[in-house]
Amino acid sequence: MVKTNRIRCLKLGLIWVCLLLAIYVYDLHFAEEVKQMSVLNVGALNELRQTKTHNFRMKDDVTFSAAAPHEGFHDVKLYDDALEISKDGQQNSKVYFSDFKNMSQKNVSNVSGINMSTRTSFVHAENKTTPSVSLPPAAQENQTITKTAPPTYRISGREHWTINELGRYNVSLFSPPPGETPKRRFPKAIIIGAGKCGTRALLEFLQMHPYVVAANSEVHFFDQDEHFQKGFTYYKSKMPLSYSNQVTIEKTPSYIWSERAIHEIYKLNRNMKLILIIKDPVVRVISQAIRSCPDNPESTFIQEHEGTLRVSNESRTVDWGIYVKYIKLWLQVFPKSQLHILESRDFVTNPTLEIQRLEYFLGIPRMITEKNFHFNKSKGFYCMRPFHLKTIVCLSSGKGMPHPKINPILENLLYKYYRPHNEALFQLLGKRYDWTPKTR
Repeated sequence: MVKTNRIRCLKLGLIWVCLLLAIYVYDLHFAEEVKQMSVLNVGALNELRQTKTHNFRMKDDVTFSAAAPHEGFHDVKLYDDALEISKDGQQNSKVYFSDFKNMSQKNVSNVSGINMSTRTSFVHAENKTTPSVSLPPAAQENQTITKTAPPTYRISGREHWTINELGRYNVSLFSPPPGETPKRRFPKAIIIGAGKCGTRALLEFLQMHPYVVAANSEVHFFDQDEHFQKGFTYYKSKMPLSYSNQVTIEKTPSYIWSERAIHEIYKLNRNMKLILIIKDPVVRVISQAIRSCPDNPESTFIQEHEGTLRVSNESRTVDWGIYVKYIKLWLQVFPKSQLHILESRDFVTNPTLEIQRLEYFLGIPRMITEKNFHFNKSKGFYCMRPFHLKTIVCLSSGKGMPHPKINPILENLLYKYYRPHNEALFQLLGKRYDWTPKTR
């Protein structure tokens, strides 16, 4: 009886051994080029690099699955900066080594799924070949990539090109800090004005720079009660996604005229960089008047007094052209070194030089050159040649258009009114602008 039981146990043991052997042999068919890639780890990637292995297959239930695991395999290609992953013949995606968080720690997290809607690092793969993989220096340990929940942010088509086009441009232009994902941040610089002086063109030209990320619309947080009362959490929510090595910029041209903006911006960040673009105040007031009252623009800045025409002192449109009055208020709070002022005509005629000066002011690499601009003869102004596009991009047809002339008598009244204010501004800035009738 005892002998019979031993025989039965031996047979059962042999059956189990055969089953385990069969399973082992079955699993080997997808790992001919990779030694036991049951988990993806940096040590294994280094081994692949050394052995010049660029194509392999990986089990779906051990990596890259943010949802519940399912049967099947991922086909993986190894590049310098990324793994290219395809699943069941579906469109390829990439996961970038720059997106591996905490590479110096034991577990490498934040590589969690191939969900295109929740991962900015997963973009459509380009057709390219690269001989080997180069991992970050801090990632030389044998570190395992573990599953984590998808990040909470969502990528819209209106984010900065360094985020929307991640992986599609030359890494020499821009590389995110290793292991960092983009998030919304308070601005480091603000274009505070002035309205009708070219702030939109200035912002668009600056956004060509890979290290400058800007809010898409005017926020009006500091100058409008309905927005300010929502608090700084709301304000940050209006900012674009950015990396820590980028400069977030917000543009609201009416901040220059808001006393609350001065003090609240200082409370937010006493080191805030302030950018102000100004133009001939006569040209500015006419532009503003045409927008406010197109049928009778003169009524917004000229009034009749005792049978004679004079510039209206009560007009807000006129008052906003007294730049020196408002600049002095800002300089009572912020040091002059944090305020960069450029003149609209200089910007229109030589945008390269003015953007390069802003690169220095913002402390970002000098990258913008003449090659980033194209003069459109039919429009009469410069258009953009962005780094990430092969096409020329111009501002809308309503931007950069010449403004109709007004009665020369009224124009001279405006120049006479602004002359002492302009002289005070030139004294404050230590430079002069040719703001005379001939500049129009």
